Amino acid sequence: MKVQKSMQVRRKKNLMFSFIGALLSMTLLGCANVATENSTEVVDTSMNQSILSGDTGEVELLLTDFPLDNAEVKKVHVTFSHVDVYSEEFGWMTVIDYGAEGMTFDLLTLQNGKTAPMGNFSLNTGVYDQIRLHLYDTNMILIEKDGVESWEDLKIPSGEKTGIKLIGEFTVETSGKVQITVDFNAEESVIMAGHDHEKNGKKKHKNEKKNHHKDKKGHKFHDDKNEKYLLKPVIEIISVETVVQKQPAQRQLVYDPNTTDTDRDGIVDALDIDDDNDRFTDANDNCPLVFNSDQLDSDKNGIGDACDAPMLLILK
Repeated sequence: MKVQKSMQVRRKKNLMFSFIGALLSMTLLGCANVATENSTEVVDTSMNQSILSGDTGEVELLLTDFPLDNAEVKKVHVTFSHVDVYSEEFGWMTVIDYGAEGMTFDLLTLQNGKTAPMGNFSLNTGVYDQIRLHLYDTNMILIEKDGVESWEDLKIPSGEKTGIKLIGEFTVETSGKVQITVDFNAEESVIMAGHDHEKNGKKKHKNEKKNHHKDKKGHKFHDDKNEKYLLKPVIEIISVETVVQKQPAQRQLVYDPNTTDTDRDGIVDALDIDDDNDRFTDANDNCPLVFNSDQLDSDKNGIGDACDAPMLLILK
C-alpha cells in the first residue's frame, strides 16, 4: 500500500510540473515583444546623452525583408539587443538599446516594400559610415509540414555573435531627419544545417540520400528529426534619405491692399473702387471694407454701424 501511494503522489507531482511548464511556455510565446509592419510602438532608444555636444540631428532606422520563397516557413522571428554606429570623429557608440528582452521582428510581415521602425535617435552632426546590429540568440522560425506547425530554434554561429557590420555613409545635419532602411534578407539568412547553397540560390542537402527512407509498404518519406536551422544574417543598407520637414505657411496678419482682395472679385483692393462690393464706391462708403448696402450710421459719426465700435449705453 505504501508503494502504491508513493507512486500515485509521484504521478501527481509529474503532472503538476508538466502543466506548469506548458503554461510558462504559452505565456512566454504570448508575451513576446514582436514588432510588425506599420507598428506605431515608440521604442525607447535614448543613448547616453552626455556624448552629444554642439549641433545634433535626428536619425530614423527602418527594417524591411527580401521575400522568402518557401511555403513551409510561416514566421521568422529575429530579436535585436542593440545598435551601434561609427564615425571617425566620435568612434563607436550605442544609439539603440532594447534592454534585456530585446526587440523582436517577424521578418515575413516586412516583405514587398513594408517596413517597421527600429528606433529614432539623435546624433552629433557629421559623417557616419558604419552601423552594427547585435542579435540575441533567441531567434525562432515557425515551420509547417504536413499540416503541423512547430517552432524551431534559429541558432547563430559563434562568428556572427559579435554583431553584423553594415557599411554605408550617411550625413547627419540639423535640418531634416536621416531615414535609413536596412534589409534583413531572410531568403539568404535562414539555412538548414547540412545544406549547401548553390550559385543559383537552390539548396542541396549533403545527406539527401541518408535522410530518405521507405516504410514497410515501400512509401518514401523524409526523416528530418536531426535537421536544425541556422541564422547567418545577411543584412545590408538599401536606402539613405534625408526627409526635410516643411515649415507651415505663416498667416498674413497685416492688411496689404496690394495683395488683399476683400470681396474676392479678382481685383486687389488697391485697384478696386468698391472693395466690399456693396455698390458704394470706397470714396462714398462709410464702411469701405465691410458690406453694408444700407449705409446705416446710428450715431452719425461718419462710420457705418457695420464696422463701428458698439456704443456703451449707461442707464441712470
